[in-house]
Amino acid sequence: MFELARLYRISISNLLMARWIWVYFGFFLLISFGLFRYSPTLSGAMVSYMNVVVLVIPLIATIIGSMYYYNNYDFSMMMLTQPIKRMSVFLGQLW
Repeated sequence: MFELARLYRISISNLLMARWIWVYFGFFLLISFGLFRYSPTLSGAMVSYMNVVVLVIPLIATIIGSMYYYNNYDFSMMMLTQPIKRMSVFLGQLW
C-alpha cells in the first residue's frame, strides 16, 4: 500500500509539472471569466460554458492522457524492474 501512495504522488507531481495542464487551466479560466463577465444573464453564461465544457474536455483529456502515458513509458518500465508489485505500479499511475 505504501508503494501505491508513493507512485500516486510521483504521478501527480509529473502532471503538475506539465505545461499543457497549466495551459488547459488558463484556457478555462479565460473562457469562464469572459462568459460570466460579459453575458447579460447568468443562465445564458452557464449554458454557453457547458457547451464549451462538453466539447473541449473529452478532446483535450484524450490528447493529454495519451501524451502522459507515452512520455511515462520509460518510468513505467523502470518501476516494473523494481521489487514492487505490478498492480501497485499500474494503480499508482491510473489513480
